[in-house]
Amino acid sequence: MGAEIPEAGATLDLRVAPDARQSAVVRRRILDFAAEHRIELARMHDFITALGEAFANAVEHAQTPDVAISVWIVQPNRLFATVTDRGIGFHQNGGQTRAQLPANSSERGRGLPIMRSCTDVFSIRSTPGVGTCVVLGTEFTRC
Repeated sequence: MGAEIPEAGATLDLRVAPDARQSAVVRRRILDFAAEHRIELARMHDFITALGEAFANAVEHAQTPDVAISVWIVQPNRLFATVTDRGIGFHQNGGQTRAQLPANSSERGRGLPIMRSCTDVFSIRSTPGVGTCVVLGTEFTRC
């Protein structure tokens, strides 16, 4: 009997307080979801890193009452997530986000480039006064 294919359409929805201490809870719930659906956990490292950066940005910058995180499987081998806040949002400078890491001496500005480099799909939409939604996606293998 072969390994089962993770169910396309399987989802995990979380709503958490904008508190950095919640990042461990979020990470654990997503890893549990991955294990439940037989997603190779070694491939999840980059995806969890990107998702953690998106959550950290919402906590630090959004001034939001909560952060919604949704994770879902598309087809048998694609994993997507959104990290959405209802915070202050920001202007996107024509939809462009910084693609490169800042200088080594800079203390800020690494989150978006890290998210981009750790995923196959990365997009961000933000509207001042409404909030921000980050979309992340990756391929995975079954264990």
